[in-house]
Amino acid sequence: MAYSTSNPPVLQTQGGLDGSLPRRWVHSSTDTSTEIITTGYYTDGYNRGMAVNDVLQYVKSDGTTLPVTSHRITAVSTTGVTVSAGTTVGVV
Repeated sequence: MAYSTSNPPVLQTQGGLDGSLPRRWVHSSTDTSTEIITTGYYTDGYNRGMAVNDVLQYVKSDGTTLPVTSHRITAVSTTGVTVSAGTTVGVV
């Protein structure tokens, strides 16, 4: 499946008053965590303000258990944002 700009990541925390801490984003879709690590997957991430070293919490939202993975934003360009392979942090 492909990323849909109608279901974007949401900024959860701004990151420190002086901008020294990474921001945290949350996104949920039916795509697998393997799909979201595709180079430039988040096609509107630059326009949304995503930055290198920000954190993305991803929830795969199909099924009865919802796996949660944590990713670091590794690259940002005007055409897309790329995230790291990520670590499973739990199930909700």
